[in-house]
Amino acid sequence: MDSNPQIILTFDSSTPCGSNYRAWADRTKVTLQAHTLWPIVSGTERCPPRPPLDPPPMISPTDKRATVNKTSSCYPYSYDYFTNSIYKDWVAATDRFYQWQRDDARATSIIHSALDSYHQERLAARPDQTAKETWDELYDLHVTRVPHFFGIQFMKEYEGGLKWDGSTPMADHIARILQHCRHAARGQGHALSDSRVAQKVVDSLPAYEPWLSLGSILLFPGSDISLDYICSKLIATHNLELKQQQQQQQQQQQQVRPRKSSKALRGSG
Repeated sequence: MDSNPQIILTFDSSTPCGSNYRAWADRTKVTLQAHTLWPIVSGTERCPPRPPLDPPPMISPTDKRATVNKTSSCYPYSYDYFTNSIYKDWVAATDRFYQWQRDDARATSIIHSALDSYHQERLAARPDQTAKETWDELYDLHVTRVPHFFGIQFMKEYEGGLKWDGSTPMADHIARILQHCRHAARGQGHALSDSRVAQKVVDSLPAYEPWLSLGSILLFPGSDISLDYICSKLIATHNLELKQQQQQQQQQQQQVRPRKSSKALRGSG
């Protein structure tokens, strides 16, 4: 019995490649090897040809491969059909084919049991896939196509949680966006341009003033503004907005105090 814990394949935006595929593939391969099913998944043990559904026809008495049951009372019209080589070959081929089908189903079951709900639903549309086809599709998704997927689609899915709501300092929010872009860059295999990173930072801001107009100014077509300038400008604008809010609150508090004191004087009079 395999005592090592199973790893579930899932997407993870905190990893450089966007998922835990590498660790999952290594762990699942060990499990398949323990069940002697890895040759089927790797493709070294291919599916044997499917034999005919019906057994071979009766052999004529002139066929030398036939083993005649001379003790039968019906000889020469009755032959020991189940001991001739043609029938034995058909039985052996049938056993090999269906044994491979059973092993392939077991391998597919092991792979599916180590997937999260997203991958299971993705593969559910192809129930007739072999274990090798399933393994190759997951490899293609997470290794061949993951740079493009993580750099575009994956970022779109997860950027909803990167929207700035004003509750965190602007500097911390920008640092989070930059970290997210660095993960995307490692997934794509090349660095993201400053303009693209700046676009991500500006897109994460609320669609109201002053961020709406500030974003249009910073990302004006043809402008040669560095990413550091954009980040420092956003931080300065946020700090200024906080300062203005504090001043407004102080003014409101100062206006409320005289009203309270005047009410107190009226009450005493």
